Amino acid sequence: MMNQEAAQVTHAELANAIRALSMDAVQMANSGHPGCPHGYGGYCRGSMARLP
Repeated sequence: MMNQEAAQVTHAELANAIRALSMDAVQMANSGHPGCPHGYGGYCRGSMARLP
């Protein structure tokens, strides 16, 4: 199991990871515009924080 202190990342880092992965998914699907996931990265991170 991973040490709790070693797993600390900031909200900005998590939002940026979501943005990057989402933009890559849009590009790989060759459908849509990568600007939408880029804009909603912070919102998605906040929504994920509320999951159990």
